[in-house]
Amino acid sequence: MAARGNPLMIIAPLAFAGLTAGFVGLYLLRQAAPPSSPAALDARTRDVDAAVREADAAEQAGRWDLARAALQRAAALEPANATLRGRLEEAAEEEKRAALLAEADAARRKGDSSAEAARLAEARRIREEADLRGRQAAAELAADVARAQAAEKSGAVPLAIEVWRQVASAAASDDVVAYATAHPGHVPAEASPDTVQKKIAELQALLQEGEKDALKAKAESAAAEGLQAKKEGRMTTAVARLTEAIGVDARDEWKKALEEAKAYIADSDKFLNEGLAAYEKQDWEAAKSRVELALTLNKECAAALRLLPEIRARLARKGMIPVPAATLTAGGAEVKVRAFYIEPTEVSEAQYYAYLRAQGLPLPSRWREAKRPPGDGSAPMQGVSAKEAEAYAAWAGRRLPTEAEWLAAAGAADGRKYPWGAEWQAAKANAKSDAPWPCGSRAEGASPCGARDMAGNVAEWTATSEGGKRVAKGGSFLFPPSACELTWRWLDDEDLGFPGFGFRCAADGDEEK
Repeated sequence: MAARGNPLMIIAPLAFAGLTAGFVGLYLLRQAAPPSSPAALDARTRDVDAAVREADAAEQAGRWDLARAALQRAAALEPANATLRGRLEEAAEEEKRAALLAEADAARRKGDSSAEAARLAEARRIREEADLRGRQAAAELAADVARAQAAEKSGAVPLAIEVWRQVASAAASDDVVAYATAHPGHVPAEASPDTVQKKIAELQALLQEGEKDALKAKAESAAAEGLQAKKEGRMTTAVARLTEAIGVDARDEWKKALEEAKAYIADSDKFLNEGLAAYEKQDWEAAKSRVELALTLNKECAAALRLLPEIRARLARKGMIPVPAATLTAGGAEVKVRAFYIEPTEVSEAQYYAYLRAQGLPLPSRWREAKRPPGDGSAPMQGVSAKEAEAYAAWAGRRLPTEAEWLAAAGAADGRKYPWGAEWQAAKANAKSDAPWPCGSRAEGASPCGARDMAGNVAEWTATSEGGKRVAKGGSFLFPPSACELTWRWLDDEDLGFPGFGFRCAADGDEEK
């Protein structure tokens, strides 16, 4: 249980809000069930997270009325979340206390010392009776009781016994005992020592002699799964399976492995918390590093699995140009394109060289003598196939644009013939020449969104296929000016690379997330 200060002291609302927000934010993330897909949060989780963030901001501003309203929405979406319910009660009490303090201040200004003293005394009583640590402990105890009852109902007798033992331990803690003494009836009656011991005895009686061998075998199987999961870095599963095994047979080696798995989860949560802090600061590189460390320690860290795709998407979009949604004609059909991001230039030889080195892939034959690209590597990469372009894009956390997206980035939505307008201007496109320009070196021919060299220089592979062939767009320094028209398209095998053919990358827009 997280300690949040002495409840009998009058602490500043902002300090309390910061501690509460930090605990609850991390708790909610840790308690989230592993998603069916790590690509996106489900709608309910997003709504709960948004409400909690709104409550955090309101508490930091001292607006307990707004915090209470936000927490009511969150608690309505997750009614079984004891922490949310406890926090909602705290916000309601703080709202009352803030109102009393305001009334006391008004009485002071009027010179009514009696009314001021009465309001301050009532505000102090609310704070003292809140007993925040005890309330949190009682909420967590209630959640443990619910888990024990669920295990019992499902027939998992050994697991139910283990969880009831945890209930007994939690119920004996100083915080719960003190809270139960001060607030009779606020601690689950099922958690009383006599009730818990009786429950454990009843459950143990269910383990008939004829069942014990089968249960022991089941425990050994669960322990084996838990140990294997621990070896593979799946610590959440390891803890669950080892806990189940220990509920039947508390072997020292299993208990040691369980403690180690829990330690891994604790360290994973620590790195996750650091990643969340970096995320809030929009330090995407640091956030990615810390969240990846969290997943290294526990591959099943649900919050990290939810957060990492968004962080990677943020990094992928870094330095890219936003392209608004558009409706245009592509491949002879009208297509609606959602907002997305496009690289401002074609992928350079230096960028592609870094990819080959990182992946341990062979260099193109034309680089092998020098063992690197010629010059400063600013020329666009060419001679790669669509498949090779896709592999680079995936490594960079990006993708190839579709033909329709490429056209949207080039400005085709308004019917223009070239990225810059309706008339051919030789200075704005590299066509029918001896060599490509350095990537992005000519701003004159940029499209409306700011993408350069979308006419000429190198033809660009897209993600669109037609008739088993891959579509390329934009013309090339090897082709005549007519290939620079936005309607021009080239179809060829996706595993063939040609001189004068390169690519640029795209990324999903924010709405795709």
